[in-house]
Amino acid sequence: PISSSILPNFESTPQINIDTSAIHFQTTPGSPFTFFGNKQAKGLSTQPKGISRSSGKIIEIKEQVEQSFQNLYQKHDLSQSPDILALAATRAFNSYNLALALHYCQLLYEKDPLCTSAACIQIATLTALGHKRPLFRLAHALVDADSKSGIAWYAVGCYYYACGKFDLSQQYFWRATRLDPRNAECWIAFGCAFAACDENDQANACFRSAQRLHSGSHYPMLYIGM
Repeated sequence: PISSSILPNFESTPQINIDTSAIHFQTTPGSPFTFFGNKQAKGLSTQPKGISRSSGKIIEIKEQVEQSFQNLYQKHDLSQSPDILALAATRAFNSYNLALALHYCQLLYEKDPLCTSAACIQIATLTALGHKRPLFRLAHALVDADSKSGIAWYAVGCYYYACGKFDLSQQYFWRATRLDPRNAECWIAFGCAFAACDENDQANACFRSAQRLHSGSHYPMLYIGM
């Protein structure tokens, strides 16, 4: 599934105090640990009134995912693994916890600057938060490392998108899609740049291209609806 996309710049982002010495996989807003309180957290099987069987199954899956992350951190001591950091960043981003997603991405970048597992997440998060200078430095580092990488020019396009220069961002997103035509993130970003200029037909064409690449993701249809 698509892990990132250019999100609207939120007016305010919640500040989160994070212990940088270790990673604590925090409970997401939709998790049963926070929604149903202590009874569900202790593993009791009682379902709240009005919750269907399918909803109960979804809650059970969320609880299993939460427990899996806790096991990776506590039992297997993989809190510094690049793969686990990338998964944690993706999970935080999909929960719209941008500050926490950026924290995981920065830890991953410090551990392995050449690892691109969460590069799209880091770029999209910096864009959504409006952090132009870090985005500028990251884009330059990616281009210097590999000038033929679609992700590198995706980062450059996101920088100009964050600056409001949508015509320039379209050029770099076009280049990114030519270098990496199967990257759905690049197509979504390309569509957002067109949408910012009220070029709706081109924007929807880009979103449909992303949908063909990742038909199981809801992000392309979400952006078409927007």
